[in-house]
Amino acid sequence: MLKMEILDNAITSMSNLMDKVLDENQMSMLDDVTRLGLQAGVIKHFEICYELCWKFIQRWVNENYHLTEEDFPRSRKDLFRFAAKIGLIDDVEAWLRFGDARNLSVHVYDSKQAKEVYEIACSFISKARELYHALEKTSD
Repeated sequence: MLKMEILDNAITSMSNLMDKVLDENQMSMLDDVTRLGLQAGVIKHFEICYELCWKFIQRWVNENYHLTEEDFPRSRKDLFRFAAKIGLIDDVEAWLRFGDARNLSVHVYDSKQAKEVYEIACSFISKARELYHALEKTSD
């Protein structure tokens, strides 16, 4: 049985921070350094949530499908395709973009790339919640 509270806590933390960052009135009162720091926090939460999401998919598939080593998805891309096939996620391309953004996030060297990752991270939270609910509904 998956310990869903770990994923729930990560998604909730990211969501709570995003509520603050997306509040334009609140953000307009902050200096640039603080605003950028909060956006960097969203990116860090995104990294953590993304990693947990794919690992939870992997564990769920492992526990529920008992695939042979040959049949088990070998890459994250294969895992996302399999997750879509069995109904855990609905948009493989979005999850592949999240993976690309996650990979870029650990190598962000300029503000343009950071902004790109931040925007993708903001679109990620709804997909993470959908996955959480799918996993929760199908876990006993």
